[in-house]
Amino acid sequence: QRENRRWLRALPLENARVLDLCCYTGGFSISAAAGGAKSVLGVDSSEHAVALASENARRNGFSEQCLFQSGDAIAVARELKANGEMYDVVVLDPPKLAPSAKAVAKAKRKYAQFNAAAIDVLKPGGMLVTCSCSGAVARTGILSDIVADVAHKAGRRAQLVRRSGAAPDHPISAKYP
Repeated sequence: QRENRRWLRALPLENARVLDLCCYTGGFSISAAAGGAKSVLGVDSSEHAVALASENARRNGFSEQCLFQSGDAIAVARELKANGEMYDVVVLDPPKLAPSAKAVAKAKRKYAQFNAAAIDVLKPGGMLVTCSCSGAVARTGILSDIVADVAHKAGRRAQLVRRSGAAPDHPISAKYP
C-alpha cells in the first residue's frame, strides 16, 4: 500500500477529520496525519494491531492527531453515525475477504456492508478511499460496482477519481481474476 499511502498523504488534508476503518498497524492513519489531517481515528478488530498502530503513531510524532480503538469496523461506524460524527475522508482497507473464487459472492456482501457503513459517516463532498486485496474482487471492477450501488442506495453521489493496485513488488497470483 506504499503508493496508495503516498497518494493519500499528498491530498489537501489540512484540518480534515479522517476515519481509517480496518487500520491494522496505522499506515493510512499516519499518512493522513503526515498530510496535515487535524484528527484521525483508526479502528481495527485486532487489539494487537491497534497497540502497534498507536506505537507507530507515537514513533512518527503523530500521537496527538491519531487515536486508535479496537472494535468491529462496521459496528463502530454505525455508532459514530448514531452520535452524529462525520468525516472528510474515510479509508477502508479490510483484510482479504475472497481468498478464492468460491468466496467472491460472500465477499461482495461484506464489501457492501463495509462500504455502506463508511459512506454513512462520510461528509457530503468527502472522499472514500476503499481498498480490496482480494484479486478476484479488486481486478475485476466488482468493487467499483459495489461502491456505486451502496452510494446510490444511500442517496449519495459517487465519482471514481483514482483506481490503483498492488505495488510493483507485490506478488499477484496467476489464478486471478
